[in-house]
Amino acid sequence: MKTFLRSVAVCIAASFTFNASAQLPDNGIWPAGVTFTDINGTTHDMDALLDAGKTVIIDAFADWCPPCWTYHQTHALEDLYTQYGPSGTDELMVFGLEADLNEPESNISDPNTGEGDWTVGVTYPQANDDLISGIINLSYYPTVIMVCPDRSVTEVGQQATAVLFSETSTCGAPATNSNDPRLVANESEESFCTGSSANMSVVLQNFSTSPLTAATIEVMDGATSVATENWTGNLAPYDVATISLGAVSPTGATNYTIEITSANDDTSNDAVTASVAPAPLLMVGSTNQDVSVVIDGDPYKSEMGIILDEGTVPTGTLVSIHNAAAADPTTVLGFVQVGSIADVAGSITRSWSVNNEGCHNIVFVDSYGDGITYQMPEAKLTISGAGGSEIAVNPDYGDGIAVLFDVQFMGDVSVNTEEFASSFKVFPNPSNSVVNVEFELQNKNDVTVSIMNTVGQTVASNNLGSVSGVQATQLDVSSLESGMYIVKVITANGEQTKRISVIK
Repeated sequence: MKTFLRSVAVCIAASFTFNASAQLPDNGIWPAGVTFTDINGTTHDMDALLDAGKTVIIDAFADWCPPCWTYHQTHALEDLYTQYGPSGTDELMVFGLEADLNEPESNISDPNTGEGDWTVGVTYPQANDDLISGIINLSYYPTVIMVCPDRSVTEVGQQATAVLFSETSTCGAPATNSNDPRLVANESEESFCTGSSANMSVVLQNFSTSPLTAATIEVMDGATSVATENWTGNLAPYDVATISLGAVSPTGATNYTIEITSANDDTSNDAVTASVAPAPLLMVGSTNQDVSVVIDGDPYKSEMGIILDEGTVPTGTLVSIHNAAAADPTTVLGFVQVGSIADVAGSITRSWSVNNEGCHNIVFVDSYGDGITYQMPEAKLTISGAGGSEIAVNPDYGDGIAVLFDVQFMGDVSVNTEEFASSFKVFPNPSNSVVNVEFELQNKNDVTVSIMNTVGQTVASNNLGSVSGVQATQLDVSSLESGMYIVKVITANGEQTKRISVIK
């Protein structure tokens, strides 16, 4: 069976988590106030350990999980605890936490349940903890994490003792400054559609020994400030908050710097980068033309679901639903689902009609958590439009992946009304060699014909000089990569554009 074959590597938790590439707390920061009471009745205070500068390694396991037991039997964590724990150099702490909510504490030491007695040959504290799965967004066992004194969390995995100890050297120390806001993660939108903007946000942590009540955060495009937020609030030491910074309107791919500009004790942790790029462009023939999803991989397609959105639910359209046996993802990013997918081998196609241009979203989910690559390294997943236009999606997307793309109809696009609008022709479309551009001008004008890519770069151009009447010119596209481009005719009075597809 499929489940048996996969169980040699990982045990899947009962909960369904969307796009969890690592099992970490929200924002990657360990929360305050967490304690563990071990099977001997001793309570361990995480804040006290971390404030003392000790790194904590946590093994979140399930009593019934074979891979958990296999790693446990290597005694890598026991050796780590013996050498570097309280009875050794006293640099760190190790906990084994039975994390399955359905397992009682007694199972940890009961040789007749699950995989056996987890206390044999082990001296580090073990506890039955029903909160850890929620704290770290657990979706599989075993999950081995490292909590640093600065409260950052890393999934270190099932490593040997020497590797685990080496990882602890990357940890930051606890807070020492009284006024030290720091930025720990960029949460801004990574892409934008034609004519739209990108919302910027960042995760702010109070890395101070006192409450943080104010900070000024700016989004910088080079030396120019393009957004500013004068944040006020009340963050306790180590607490985090996601701060909205407003929207930016890039003209193409742009690298921004988000930085704290108010005075504070340590400016070395005041900045993060944010890269924003145009969403992939998908061309369709015209209004109500089909967009298709082509799935080639994993015969267990009933595990897969497609959640589709056009901003509002289009009529007579959506074709796929997440497997009803899995957790309901209708609340994930606000997407809506319809339909079902059966278990079939080979390639299948699902299509729906697009009613409007601009931003569209597709979320692909998998109830088993391995995308569509199971025993199919050649698996492919594409979103296809017209004229050879398509977007490749990573088929190894785990629990799920959200794809934002920019739908444009292949008809004319007018930027400004101009006298040659009705005579403007671009052919062949699509093309793999040359593009013919024809138009007619009533009055004499300086004219430039150019081709631009989707990020606004000019990739071909022809200056016709001052002309009037019927005009015809060719532009070479043989060296261009496959994709969508814009042909633009520019005069002193305005411009006209048409979209074309280059295919190879």
